[in-house]
Amino acid sequence: DTYTHSEHIPQNEGSFQPVKVTAPKGSIFNPIPPVAAEARFCQIQRVVDLIIKALAPVVPDKCTAGNAATLSFAAYSGVRPSGDYWVFLEVNEAAMGGRPMSDGPDTIEELMRNTRNNPLEDLGMHIPLICDRYECRSDVFPGAGKFRGGQGVVKSQRFLEEILKDYNGQTFWYSAEIKKIPLPSWLVIAVGVGAEGMVFGRDPQNELMNLSPYRKYFLSVDLNLPR
Repeated sequence: DTYTHSEHIPQNEGSFQPVKVTAPKGSIFNPIPPVAAEARFCQIQRVVDLIIKALAPVVPDKCTAGNAATLSFAAYSGVRPSGDYWVFLEVNEAAMGGRPMSDGPDTIEELMRNTRNNPLEDLGMHIPLICDRYECRSDVFPGAGKFRGGQGVVKSQRFLEEILKDYNGQTFWYSAEIKKIPLPSWLVIAVGVGAEGMVFGRDPQNELMNLSPYRKYFLSVDLNLPR
């Protein structure tokens, strides 16, 4: 409604009546606690990417190719000499797929929200951090085609004092096609690793704060959508 009218129309129940949501229990869109969900970002990004894929056969001139539909999110914190805490939320984007008339934007994955790229000098003035490397990823060529997909980002941060790194709520997944296992070509094996009760990267440091950190391992299947 906001797109088709000149006046701003707030979200309301009527605007959602034509929409039916189907999210099976246990899927990434309706996970079972305490499964890690990466602060909702990856699920929401994937929903938008799937909407674009569904619209592509109808309006191909207005849709991108497949997007990464994910991001890297980490929270760091520390204590200033004055005793005050500082917090740094790091969000690194992946990239978007090729567009009908141009390449996909590099290091941009803004399918559903707005974030900004803070200047490195500004961060260095406010928190004990120096960025030694921040550039587009060049070791892996982006998606092929008449108009290529966007490139991801590589960032290397150096902290000037001891920090707290929050590992909780993060699960890192790795998927691979194993030809010796008789599975359909669109189905691959996925392995995940996560953690709970882990503020520091080393167990003795966590134990000093009366934390009981433990790691979690997952085995699942993943969909290879291009197949």
